[in-house]
Order: sequence, then C-alpha cells, then structure tokens
Amino acid sequence: MERGVEFLLRQGKTHILTGEYTGRYITPGIDSRYTELTAFLRERFDAESTVDDMEADLRLPLPNAHQASAGRRAAEYGVRVERYD
Repeated sequence: MERGVEFLLRQGKTHILTGEYTGRYITPGIDSRYTELTAFLRERFDAESTVDDMEADLRLPLPNAHQASAGRRAAEYGVRVERYD
C-alpha cells in the first residue's frame, strides 16, 4: 500500500474521492464501505465525499434521457462529458 501511495503522491494527487458503489455502475473513487482502506488513505490525503450524477451502465452504455439532460445542463457550466471507450 505504501508503494501505491508513494506513486500517487509522485503523480501530484492530493485528494481521494469516496462514495458507495451500487448496482452495475462505475463511479470514480474509493468505495466508502471498505473502511480500513478509506481510513488508511484519509491519513495521507484530503478526502471528499460526493454524490455524482454521472454513471456508466456497462450493459447499455448509451446515455439515458436523464443522463443526456444532465449532460446538456452541465455543458452550460463548462463541463465536458465524454463517453467511456
């Protein structure tokens, strides 16, 4: 673990993102239910916990109507949404 942390620090990483993974979706960050891992990383990085409106359904990776609408609204604020390839 320490070697992994050293690698992240060399890459300029300063924060970790935590959240709960559910269903078949991919979201960025560390699953907060892994309490030992998140505790270990929080000792070394600033932690942020968030609810993201961006998910990828691996069975049907096309955006649904809600995701497309959220993408259009986010674009008004300068957010760029890209497909997973």
